[in-house]
Amino acid sequence: MLDQDFLRQKIEQLGINQQSHYSASERLQRLHFVVGLIILVSSTTALAFNFSSGPGDGIGWKWAIGSFSFVAALCSGIQTFSNFSGRAKDHQSAGVAYGSLVRDLEFLFAHAQSLPDSEARLQQLMKEWREVSDAAPITALKIRTKFGDKVRHAFNKPTSA
Repeated sequence: MLDQDFLRQKIEQLGINQQSHYSASERLQRLHFVVGLIILVSSTTALAFNFSSGPGDGIGWKWAIGSFSFVAALCSGIQTFSNFSGRAKDHQSAGVAYGSLVRDLEFLFAHAQSLPDSEARLQQLMKEWREVSDAAPITALKIRTKFGDKVRHAFNKPTSA
């Protein structure tokens, strides 16, 4: 027979992983949007300065065009090499995989007494968990701690200090 406290602890840990990956995905998607918006504004402004009839060949005008062009190029490089959207997709996939494991463990938790092969199912789920963890990108400790506190609160357990 399966230990209910053990299952509850594993569900809690998986919930923390799931929420952490979803949060990381959302953060990376926001970064992708913000950097893209900066690229759009700076490149459009540089282009507008280039074709507008301004004060002519003044040094300030040249610095303004150069500065906006530099910001656009810099942000384009950051967005390309940081791969925010690809990393966000990886975190989202990991969150979905952890969510599936949470649901499977919750089912096992609710029906452990009536399932004849509950030990074998638990072993299979633990194996799947290792595989998901191996394939999942790393999440920041700050994010895991934040969601750990929320998940523990949901389970009505005090947080460890």
